[in-house]
Amino acid sequence: MTELNNTRDNPPGAPSIQAEMVATRTRTPYLYFLVRDPVAVLAALWLLFLLFCALFGEWLFGDLARGMNLRARAAPFGTTEGGLVNILGADALGRPILARIIVATRVTLGIAMASAIAALIIGTLIGLWAGFKGGWTGRVIMQLSDVLQSFPSILLAMVVLYMLSPSPLNLILVLAVGQLPVYIRVARAEVLELRERLFVDAARVIGARPYQIIAMHIGPMVIPTVINIVTIDFALIMLSESSLSFLGIGVQAPNITWGLMVSQGKDYLETAWWMAFFPGLMIMLSTLSINLMANWTRRIRDPRERWRFERAKQA
Repeated sequence: MTELNNTRDNPPGAPSIQAEMVATRTRTPYLYFLVRDPVAVLAALWLLFLLFCALFGEWLFGDLARGMNLRARAAPFGTTEGGLVNILGADALGRPILARIIVATRVTLGIAMASAIAALIIGTLIGLWAGFKGGWTGRVIMQLSDVLQSFPSILLAMVVLYMLSPSPLNLILVLAVGQLPVYIRVARAEVLELRERLFVDAARVIGARPYQIIAMHIGPMVIPTVINIVTIDFALIMLSESSLSFLGIGVQAPNITWGLMVSQGKDYLETAWWMAFFPGLMIMLSTLSINLMANWTRRIRDPRERWRFERAKQA
């Protein structure tokens, strides 16, 4: 009878109840699961490399990235004349492509990160308030969100940046505003379900104010969802920034971004393809790595997927 009950409670292929309880108590560190996923490891290493470039790239290669050397103009890919810094070739003014890519990492990732964080904070707060208050306040906020979402984000950014000066601050504001409807909708949908729970009613009974209920009871339960969204939006915002810089209405020289480098090298595709190819490759690899890490993070935080990692650990 005991064996029959164990078989009924533990279907074939699933971890035993005792093993699952032990795994839940021990909470194996995320690093253990990361090193057993080769794709996630490569993505994490690439993101660490980008972080190093963003922190120290200006200090190491700032002068090389902006200093002209007409003797080395359009130096071909693979050349070592003038040092290994020219291994990826040089642009039309003799500036090493490798140095410019490393220095551009700070501006490209900085704009994307600032825009994503601003959209996350502002959009989540608006969505929390709209979902909790409801009534005409919530309806007005959602109608404004629908109007904002009806415009393509790139088109809206082009119009605003054409009217304003294309500075990094204006670019951050425009990209953040374009992503607000996503966070407003998600946060509001979560709050509409959470505000009917018993713990919210209990907080009202003991005299908690609306902002206290949102900050202490509802907000912490919404944060994991919007965090998963911001990891994906980060890559989308970086692509949008690169597109605007490519069109000439984003970051302007003497600042350097990957999109601006692609724009400057597009006229030399037939004679010096490396000017546009390697900055574009950096954009592709970075967005791919961010998406892979976001997918890995979602799987490791989801209880329905985490048990697979725990089962592999036990095996």
